[in-house]
Parts: sequence; structure tokens; C-alpha cells
Amino acid sequence: MRERSLLTLLFVFLYVYFLPAGTNSFAQDIPSCHADFTMTASSANPLEIHFTDQSTGNIYSWSWNFSDGGTSTWQNPVHIFSQAGIYRVCLTIYSSDSGYCTDTHCDTLYAGPDTTKFFNLGGHLFAGNLPINNPVSTGDTGIAYLYHVKSGLPEPSDTVRFTELGYYTFPQIAEGDYYVKSGLTEGSARYSHYKPTYYPNASDFSSAEIIHLYKEDIYDADIHLITGSYGTGDLNYLSHVVKAYPNPTEGKVHLVCCHPEEAIIRIIVSDMQGRRLRIVKVDNAVNLDIDLTDLSDGIYFIETELSNEGIPVRFKIVKK
Repeated sequence: MRERSLLTLLFVFLYVYFLPAGTNSFAQDIPSCHADFTMTASSANPLEIHFTDQSTGNIYSWSWNFSDGGTSTWQNPVHIFSQAGIYRVCLTIYSSDSGYCTDTHCDTLYAGPDTTKFFNLGGHLFAGNLPINNPVSTGDTGIAYLYHVKSGLPEPSDTVRFTELGYYTFPQIAEGDYYVKSGLTEGSARYSHYKPTYYPNASDFSSAEIIHLYKEDIYDADIHLITGSYGTGDLNYLSHVVKAYPNPTEGKVHLVCCHPEEAIIRIIVSDMQGRRLRIVKVDNAVNLDIDLTDLSDGIYFIETELSNEGIPVRFKIVKK
């Protein structure tokens, strides 16, 4: 028995040692190739989706699965779905990196005509009896976060900074249920006097009122800030402040992350239908430019993710 065990160990050693580079599953835990892609609907036919490969590596083969029975081996295929609906599209790549490498990336899309209605949402931010900077300047700057309620949980949807008359506005928001949270930015005259507050005067979303945006524009979603000093939990919501300019833009957008310790590590660009058009991976960037010159004129969202897993922030960008 002891001799058989020694022979078995010797066989395993020789198998692993002489296995060709790149095929050694013990040595290659992290793939050297990465699958990724973007999706764009045809303006003439919303069921016609153009896929663009964004993968990295020495790729020699692409395998697409469109989840409707259709497949493709083209690098940048065009697929026409037979009916409107939500589809899960997956791309598997095969690369010669390190001898052999394969990776798969999947994403969800909606194919078909968009019948979503859009509305405007806004309101005053009150600090005490009067809105900030209204009727005279109080030296405060407000920031408002819009959260889309999905399955009972809030997802970041848009972010705006404002000073004029203490009024925030989110133009052309897709119909749905929303939370709005607002507060004063660091550097405001009364920053330490008021806590970030959910509409209309709640400290957290579990006790906040949902704004139902389905029938008409809402311009009176006023928020009354809660009196009190900031705590650690409060700062987590407002510390990730990103400035995005110019807006509107003719192509390039400059992003600034105000806190270097919370540097941006990924930027996601999506259209009004939620289709991800571009994913930019960066290494602890504090200031960077995003180029949108190749996109058609319209409204887009830029979402940032942080290195410390802070709450992501989305900005609405108008390209003209």
C-alpha cells in the first residue's frame, strides 16, 4: 500500500510539472484574458441589436449566445430578436494567452420599442423655515440623490448639485417609484447643522415616502432637513461627491472625485433604456476624462464605483 501511495504522488507531480504552460489549472487561477462587450440598438429597428466586442487578450474565437436560440461566432455580430423582451446575452472568448485562456461575460438587455414615459421631478430643500439660498443666499450648496425603487430596495439613479433658490430638479426621469435624499455639501455655511434627509423629512429610506412618478410631472417634492450633527453613517452618503463637467457636452466629460481615499475604479456609461454602452476600468483615478464623441446626441448616465465599495453615484449627461 505504501509503495502504491508513493507511485501515485510521483505520477501527480510529473503530470503537473510537465503539463504545458497555460493549461496548468493549479498555476492559472486568474485568467489572462477578459470577456466584455457593449450593446447598441438600431435606430431604425429596436429589435436589431449591434454587439461590439470589448474583450482583452490574444483572442482567436468568439462564441455568442443570445438566449433566444440564436448564436454567433462573429467578433461583432448583429442580432435581430423576433419579439420584444428581456434577454440574457453571453459572450465566451478563447485566447492564446499563456498557452490557453477562456472567459465568459453575460449581460441583460431589453430589445424592442421603448414605451416608457418620462417626467420631471423637483422640489425645494428646506433648512429651517426657508429653502436654502431663498429668498437670500445662505452660503449653502445642496446635493440630491435620486433612487429608483426596485423590488422594494433603492438603486442609485441620478445625482444633482444645486444652489439657485434651493431648488433641485431631475429632468426627464423614467416612470416608476423613487426615493429622494438631499443634504448640504461639505463647505456649506450650515453643513454641520443639518443631517442628510429623505423626502419629506425622514432619516432613512425605511421611513421615507415613496414618490410615485407615473401620471404627471412633480415639482413640489420638498425636503425638510433634519437638525443635528453629522454621524459616520451620514457621511457615507455625501462623501462620494463627483463633479461632472461640462454638461451638456459635445463629447468629453471630466470627472473629479473629491476624496482621493475613495478613488474611482470603474465608470459605466448607459443610455436612457439602461443599456450599458461602455465600461471603463481605471486604477484609483481621482480626475479623469470620459470620451462620448462616438455616441449620438442624447441623454446618457455615467455611474461611478469606488475603491472602498462606497455607494455608487449616477450623473445624467446631455450630449449635443
